[in-house]
Amino acid sequence: MGYSNATAHRKTPALIKADLLALSKVIRSPFTEKDILDLQDEFLSNGFHYLKVKSIQDGRRIINTFLYSLKGYYHDIGCLSLADVCLPDNISDIYELLEWYGYLKYDCLENFFIDQWYCDFLWIEATEELLLSPWFCTFSQMLEDFSLNKEIPIFIISYY
Repeated sequence: MGYSNATAHRKTPALIKADLLALSKVIRSPFTEKDILDLQDEFLSNGFHYLKVKSIQDGRRIINTFLYSLKGYYHDIGCLSLADVCLPDNISDIYELLEWYGYLKYDCLENFFIDQWYCDFLWIEATEELLLSPWFCTFSQMLEDFSLNKEIPIFIISYY
């Protein structure tokens, strides 16, 4: 069962990119005390959270630092990334799952959210490649359609 094109493409890659630019909070190391307190609140709050960092490695360092400090709070952490950098074993590679089970090939992302979604924390590495992927608009819209942004923290990491 595919997702109808009428609702699947409400946001174009250009609109998603514009949202990222407007909403992202730039984070640089070392963290200020205010950065730490703000990020701590965001890691414990459901909804979309936008961060802008220098590189994928810097983004992962921030995510891992805070998740480590909240050890045991989240049980199924997911990451959507097209980067060639491997994820730790305790992180669900969402793209790998989408590919492995054929959800991208058969245009059935809706079934992925019904059959395979168990994450209680998600971060998205919003590289140019991911933002331009034809299926990403549908994926991001489904996060809202299934109200996952009201159920879990979703961090969207962009890069400067």
